[in-house]
Amino acid sequence: MTDILTVYTDFVCPWCYIGDTYLQQALAQAHVTVEYVMYPLHPETPHNGRALEDLFAARGIDVKSTQLAIREKATSMGLEYGERTHTYNSRNAQVVGKALMKYGVFERYKQAVFCSYFGRGENISSKEVLQAILDELQIPRVNVSDLIEDPFCQELVDLDWKLCSQKNINGVPAFQYGNRYCVGAQSSDSLLKLFSP
Repeated sequence: MTDILTVYTDFVCPWCYIGDTYLQQALAQAHVTVEYVMYPLHPETPHNGRALEDLFAARGIDVKSTQLAIREKATSMGLEYGERTHTYNSRNAQVVGKALMKYGVFERYKQAVFCSYFGRGENISSKEVLQAILDELQIPRVNVSDLIEDPFCQELVDLDWKLCSQKNINGVPAFQYGNRYCVGAQSSDSLLKLFSP
């Protein structure tokens, strides 16, 4: 059995944010290597964002009550979660994240982006917001604009999106361990069962 856990995720997915807490709890008890694959949750979202009411208008979802339930769940786990009214395009954040993996700082970056988006409602498509995150993390000599404009970094995300399609990943978070899959914000116990021989 492989010791690699593939996590399909997107920075604008609240259950990815919540599920990451369960994942970290499980990883504290298991010896597996995590590989993150970026998933295009709402790739059509414009750079300046889209109102959640507009995004879910055709689905008959009560956005206010749904957001309240998610916020209560997140805050009960000690996560930052403000009152969100908009979603933003996550591709730029994904491109920067994939580029940072080679520096070994992706975990810190991931948490900072989650907090920026869910905690403070910031536009994580903005180069200025992403640069501020890197500066706060004290990641030296990394320019967000250079990463976003780099065709190689863009291709890393394109390949992730293609892999999601090939694997028929239709929702996130999704977890793959060998031939086993599970989807959704799974509890740490459920994830440990996924890792079990």
